[in-house]
Amino acid sequence: MRPDSCPLVKAFAGAAAAGSGLHGLVDVWVAMYTCDQTRRLFQELGRVTGTPALHIQLPSTRTPEAEDYFAQQVERLCGDLAASCHVAYSEPDARAYETERRRAASSLRSIAMAGSLPPTALHAAFSLLNIARPDGLASFLESLAPGRSAWSDGPRIAVAGGPMAHGDGPVPELLEEAGAVMVPLGCSGLQTSLPSGGPGDCSPAGLAREYYGASRCARCRPNAGVFDYLAESIEEAGCRGMILKTLKFCDLWFTERERIRARMPVPVLVLDTSFGPGGRERIGTRIEAFLESLS
Repeated sequence: MRPDSCPLVKAFAGAAAAGSGLHGLVDVWVAMYTCDQTRRLFQELGRVTGTPALHIQLPSTRTPEAEDYFAQQVERLCGDLAASCHVAYSEPDARAYETERRRAASSLRSIAMAGSLPPTALHAAFSLLNIARPDGLASFLESLAPGRSAWSDGPRIAVAGGPMAHGDGPVPELLEEAGAVMVPLGCSGLQTSLPSGGPGDCSPAGLAREYYGASRCARCRPNAGVFDYLAESIEEAGCRGMILKTLKFCDLWFTERERIRARMPVPVLVLDTSFGPGGRERIGTRIEAFLESLS
């Protein structure tokens, strides 16, 4: 693999090839392209792991034609999964799953906006939302932070940008050590809580259209809604600053850094990170200086 590959892509490829952790429990991969690097990785995924990989593309443009294309791909995907796993798509089961997941996502959003959990626990809770079956998850999350009071009197810091894998902990850890409240707004935070409200059409195409329309990602074109969402969430949560966490060799958020700096109502720290040794010390120095500048 090229040395200038996205760190998350390299980590995923290594774990998938080794069959370690959750990567070793997969019967079928759903390989959804969101950038050129994931496309190239997922094209090799089936060969590397020996497990079938069903490909699907998430268009970046927001047009009726692109939405139709995505809905058609999801319908095809469900048919392929039914053939591979010998389990037919069930709309009642999909509705029950969506109802419980959205209930859990709503609870977690309230917890995150209130700052009721320390950053590391909140980061773990969002990871759980992405991998756990949602039955009973809302009640469990509510039990973690029943009072809805902030865990700390420190500054509230929004964290946006690319995905933070479960083991990618320096930013939450350092914010927690500094006594700051983290409000996660990016791909590993509140963005994963979409869409809001109860499920409507729970057919494959219906759910695909709803999630496609609700997506707030920097890769969307046009992406003005991303900036509105970030600014509104920052004001709602009372954040005093924002950390834009990007991954080296990934342009999806890094190329938007100047527009984000200009549009946000608070100071913005851009962190271009990797999983390499020594990264935590560099990040820690920059976060410490950033928090001091807000005091």
